[in-house]
Amino acid sequence: MTLLSLPDFRRRVGDLAVEHLDQAEILLAEVTAQFEQLTARKWEQSAGEVWLTRVNERSLVIWIPITPVTAVTLVESRLMAESAWSTIEATEYELVDGPSGELQRLARYWEDRVRITYTGGHTASTCPADVQNALVTQARFLSQRRRPEAIALKGKAMKDGSSEFMERADYHPLFKSVAASHVRRIL
Repeated sequence: MTLLSLPDFRRRVGDLAVEHLDQAEILLAEVTAQFEQLTARKWEQSAGEVWLTRVNERSLVIWIPITPVTAVTLVESRLMAESAWSTIEATEYELVDGPSGELQRLARYWEDRVRITYTGGHTASTCPADVQNALVTQARFLSQRRRPEAIALKGKAMKDGSSEFMERADYHPLFKSVAASHVRRIL
């Protein structure tokens, strides 16, 4: 699943940036990967995602990393000294808050190791508008920066002459700002 539909992405970015549908798909994947890197988390929805975690003693709550969580299909646990996983019945835990990924154990603490199979992340219909706008802005920015006539060189005067180097601008300022506002912070 993508954070924007390809036809919508292509329309919003413009035909100058992407001439063919496959270029749009590649560019959308690239800016999504950049956004995920800057926010330090996955955004695109993934079904059947498996997450293994080690839980602190006396912990009742686990925060699943790829949010929002839309379904938890299997929860398994084991003690550190054991090798076999045991299934935790769905009546023994509750997805308290899908948007934050909060999974709570009912009536007892989590075991040392927990393995969760779930569906989490955003689709084009659930992705926040500011994120979609940032992806489009970054795609336009990358397209403009890659044109031969748009490459900016900066000169620096030295005592023995001058030296030129490429000005580095990997991210549009709006893109960086929106990404910074969506970094997931866990207490």
